[in-house]
Amino acid sequence: MTPTAYNTKMSKAKASLIIGQPFFANLLMHLREEKLEDDLMKMLYPTMATDGERLLVNPDFVDELTDQELVFVLCHEVMHNAMEHHIRRGARCPDRWNRAADYVINLDLSKFNMTMPKGGLLDPQYDGMSTEQVYNLLEDEGKGGGGGGASDGSGEGNGKGKGCADPGRCGGIIDATGSHDKGEIERLSQEQQTRLQQAASVTRAKAGGDIPEHLQMLIDQLVKPKVDWRAVLRPFIDSNVSTDSTWSRPNRRHIHNGIYLPGMENTGLGHIVAVFDTSGSVCDPKIVAGFVSELQAAFDENVGDLTVIYADTRVRGVEEFSSGDEIVLNPVGGGGTAFSDTFRFIAENILDATCVIYFTDLYVSDFGEASACPCMWAVWGSDAEFERNSPNVPFGIPVHITE
Repeated sequence: MTPTAYNTKMSKAKASLIIGQPFFANLLMHLREEKLEDDLMKMLYPTMATDGERLLVNPDFVDELTDQELVFVLCHEVMHNAMEHHIRRGARCPDRWNRAADYVINLDLSKFNMTMPKGGLLDPQYDGMSTEQVYNLLEDEGKGGGGGGASDGSGEGNGKGKGCADPGRCGGIIDATGSHDKGEIERLSQEQQTRLQQAASVTRAKAGGDIPEHLQMLIDQLVKPKVDWRAVLRPFIDSNVSTDSTWSRPNRRHIHNGIYLPGMENTGLGHIVAVFDTSGSVCDPKIVAGFVSELQAAFDENVGDLTVIYADTRVRGVEEFSSGDEIVLNPVGGGGTAFSDTFRFIAENILDATCVIYFTDLYVSDFGEASACPCMWAVWGSDAEFERNSPNVPFGIPVHITE
């Protein structure tokens, strides 16, 4: 594609966005466009890719697209950043993360009467789901490759690559620099929220306040969105473990099927403690199952050891899991609620604990002494109950667990 033809086509697409989709156009203006010329870079990024700051564009891909498809791809890339996919991946497989993100984005963009490139990933069964939820379903269904993380799209590797092969051919996502640093993630998230607020304001001004319903719903979803607990739990675990794959401890979950895969070996910190409040309160089984499923996914990818504790006013039971085990709960208890004995037990018996995740409804007054390691309160219950009880935690991070 000649430079003139490239510039003309890109300019036409941007002008179309400014006129017809000012919200996406405003967000696109914040990206620094970099046209790829080197053959190696074109091989690494066969379509487009963004890391929240740059828009890497393969001119050969632009040449393949119709004008309408190019508009879609530009909006698709903007949405990757708007949904903070560049800072949410954690240790997940880049290829599968890209696929999951595509399913979520393309469903949103399908409401804008845009033309998606042929072969784009679109499936109504994922409507209303978060990227983390779709990711786990792709993993369960075997649609996203193996359990690793190669950036070549093979689905093999250790989950630590930055991407990006763009399996959906609509524009990929790259990890932002510092995307595994908590402070940097917070900064980048705040920066993205500021951009979204500005884009929403410009859009309202141009529309005279009369914004189409589907666009208003998207803006409401993106601007100060309700935090998906899955997007918080996995980074919390990832940031507190250090592991690597090893054949000396094969993954026991698949041996009975005659499949031998490497297990995960604890190379540093990586003993997670999950506490389940088994007092008289009753939690929706679906919420428990969803929480355990996400815990299992993180455990499979990261954790060397997992200790599960069942407790009401005191510790009632303890179970130990090693890499490759399936987490099956056998809860015991049913009395009142107090946390002090639990944290005392952890301090005395699990000296290498690197983080604690406490699954509870937070109806308690006895929190005990703070653990020596980071603590997350995985809180179930209604929105009102969470708003009422979460400010009472004297230490740790409260996160609302829902279906």
